[in-house]
Amino acid sequence: MLPPGVAWFRPRHGQFYFLSSPVLSLALLTIIGIPLGMLHERAHWLGARVEGAPARITISRRYYLLVLQTDRPQRTLGPAAAAQAGLTAKSGLIIVVVRPVSV
Repeated sequence: MLPPGVAWFRPRHGQFYFLSSPVLSLALLTIIGIPLGMLHERAHWLGARVEGAPARITISRRYYLLVLQTDRPQRTLGPAAAAQAGLTAKSGLIIVVVRPVSV
């Protein structure tokens, strides 16, 4: 892994503003980013529905940023509650430690 102090590893402004105008670059990135974000949230929604948990996608803003978010209600009844508990357990961090085996 490269440290952030390596100069050639850090992004430069020319990589972000790739068109002739910075405004056009930001507009294009926004036009591409919103459908990709929605596709990402749709995958979260589909994963919850496969497990039987209710979910909904909300679009809102935080200050001036557009926010796409998949929400799952906290209270569910019936078999969906077990599926929701399973989803919550699956969202935890899993750490795998690999040690070399001496022969």
